[in-house]
Amino acid sequence: QLYDILQARLLGLDPEVRALVERAAVTGEEFTADEFAAVGGVDEAAAFNALDRALAAGFIVERGGGYRFAHTLLREALAYALPAHRRAQVHRIVAGALSASGAPAGRVAHHLLEGGRAVEAVPWLERAARSAAAVAAYADSLVLTERALEYAGPRERGRLLRLRADLLFAVGDPSA
Repeated sequence: QLYDILQARLLGLDPEVRALVERAAVTGEEFTADEFAAVGGVDEAAAFNALDRALAAGFIVERGGGYRFAHTLLREALAYALPAHRRAQVHRIVAGALSASGAPAGRVAHHLLEGGRAVEAVPWLERAARSAAAVAAYADSLVLTERALEYAGPRERGRLLRLRADLLFAVGDPSA
């Protein structure tokens, strides 16, 4: 019932604005204006015009230095309105934009994985794991390392296994 109400409200959006907002929904709960423009596939002026209209309609709200969807269910309704192949494509676009902007490695890795580019995600997962370990978030680092190992090739595997052993030791796992 609520999903139907959200869909009816979304139908009132201009189709071009809706297309950009759907793509932004794939980026996650929060995003910057530059990310909105990057995933939109249009020039900056058109993207910012669409962002202004989405803000005016109450679908998106400002938060800190960026933006977020007014409600999680709204974001989900938008994201899942896209067919799976389009969502995967947008995830790949987002990964490229985030990579170019110097975003955290874990965020880039997430979008690569969701975009069906698991092998490309391995170095990003490793980078995220090492960043987590550097701040003593060993359990998080271990999860990221094990995820990277799922897709790692022979070249990365040895390095990731050494990292995994160090992390197991750090968390006190007797199998280390």
